[in-house]
Amino acid sequence: MKNVTYTATIIGGGPAGSVVARVLAQAGVRVLLASARSPDIFHVGESLVPVARTILEALGLWERFCIDGHAPCYGNVSAWGHAQLVEADFIRSPYGHGWHLDRARFDAMLRHMAEAAGATVWHGTTLLQYTRQQSSWRLVLQTQEGWHEVTCAWLLDCTGRSRRIAAGLGIPRHYADRLLAFYARFTPDQSSAADEDSRTLVESVPQGWFHSALLPCGERVVTFFTDAGTPWLKQAKSQDGFLELLRETVHLARKLRTHGYTLCDRPQSTDARSSRLSRFHGEGWLAVGDAATTFDPLSSQGILSALYSGLKAGHGLVRHLNGDCEALPQYDTAIAKVYDHFLHNRLQYYRYEQRWPHSPFWQARLLAVNHAVV
Repeated sequence: MKNVTYTATIIGGGPAGSVVARVLAQAGVRVLLASARSPDIFHVGESLVPVARTILEALGLWERFCIDGHAPCYGNVSAWGHAQLVEADFIRSPYGHGWHLDRARFDAMLRHMAEAAGATVWHGTTLLQYTRQQSSWRLVLQTQEGWHEVTCAWLLDCTGRSRRIAAGLGIPRHYADRLLAFYARFTPDQSSAADEDSRTLVESVPQGWFHSALLPCGERVVTFFTDAGTPWLKQAKSQDGFLELLRETVHLARKLRTHGYTLCDRPQSTDARSSRLSRFHGEGWLAVGDAATTFDPLSSQGILSALYSGLKAGHGLVRHLNGDCEALPQYDTAIAKVYDHFLHNRLQYYRYEQRWPHSPFWQARLLAVNHAVV
């Protein structure tokens, strides 16, 4: 078994992990990015809001990002709180438009740019074991070439919602809701009118709400959000049930009919709960991205938060390694502040929809709003 030593090892090759790796490597830190991601797997969560440009520029990635051909998103349309669509475009945004991402391409670009900065990147890697030994970590990693033993001073949890490291350390996680997502891709009929509307579409229904976006490949992803324990959970898991729920929408169903969209494959489900760890760092470890906080997709903050927390974590750890004892507590404070701000805005937005007060899904939101007000 090969044994190598790094100052920091990052477990998870998504946006958060790749950004941390790039920041650390640029500062001269010896860092390993261990990524288990396959470029062929579709990842839901494809939108990037305009303000993300500032982070990409701070990372020196803006020009590289622009040549990758991600689809522009010029705004949002929503039927929320009433039946009519309301438009909110990005024309007044100082950062320009947003983007619908090719996630595989975006994630691969971030990993490549981390490697270009000097980080060591291992693809197709699985963490088998991690133990704390005095002031360092001993890791056993399974790679495509075999087993490797790694010793490092810092272990960064960038494993997403699974929070592999934090969970193993027994760090509590607090959940704000029970939200689940069911998503599927639709392909258009080539003989129908071309779908050129790149805006994000959101439409609430008695059972929860739908989100749809046009992908760079020309397909459209449709996601249905509802709570665990609601009566229609089983319905959303099946292809026929998903389509039946979709037919109850007005604007989204019309768009799919207009362009002759057909379902590509059966719906997939994923956790969409809002949550946070009780703390984001400890002795020799740091949680970043979805491992630290997760956001209701209504906020469109998922990828933005991953980039932001990756940037903050990287700079915080560099400062800590240079003797700044306040750097990591300040990282905790910054991430907690973003999450608290998100919770406030989330409650305010859900309170706008009051058409179905007896629906279990919307009852839970109204109770949360009333509790927060009290």
